[in-house]
Amino acid sequence: MQTGPITEIFETELDAGLAADAHGSLRRQLLQDLQQTEARLRGQLARPLPRDEFNATLAGLKAVCAAQAVLHLRAPAPASLPAAGSGVAHRQQLF
Repeated sequence: MQTGPITEIFETELDAGLAADAHGSLRRQLLQDLQQTEARLRGQLARPLPRDEFNATLAGLKAVCAAQAVLHLRAPAPASLPAAGSGVAHRQQLF
């Protein structure tokens, strides 16, 4: 059981894939997929829905928007800088 604050981030397969994606094609494809999903969910929310379906759709839309924000924050580094997570270690110390 964890008793203190979380002080480590473990690299996921997605983190590794994005770090290795020098040309940004994976990131662009993920953003495109998320934009399509966002449009679909917004379309669903535009029509009357039962409360539970509305709440589930709204939660999905919030998750999609959060994922888009993360991908925008993880934009590729300029060629002169190493990409985030490009090191050998699979975990990083935060503090």
